[in-house]
Amino acid sequence: MVFHSHQHVPNVFTPNGDKSNDEFFIDVTNGKSIEVHIFNRWGNKMFDITDFKTKWDGKDAAEGVYFFTYTIEGMNGEIREGQGHVTLINK
Repeated sequence: MVFHSHQHVPNVFTPNGDKSNDEFFIDVTNGKSIEVHIFNRWGNKMFDITDFKTKWDGKDAAEGVYFFTYTIEGMNGEIREGQGHVTLINK
C-alpha cells in the first residue's frame, strides 16, 4: 500500500482548549491531496479541509454529530473516497 489514512480516524473531539483532542482531521501518510467536507445533520456544509495542515476546530458549531465525506489522492495517483461521522462535545 503506497498511502493510507490512519486506521483510527477520531469519531469524537472536544474543542475545549485543553490541547487534547481539540481538532478533527484525517491523518494521512504519503498523500498528495485531500478533500474533506463536513456537514451538520441537516446537510448544511460546516467546514472544508483542502490540505493536510487544515483541521476543523468546531468553533461556532453546536454540540452534536457531524457527517463527513473525503477524497484522498496518494502520491501514486490512487484515489480513496469514503464517509463517516464525528461527534463534537463542547465540555
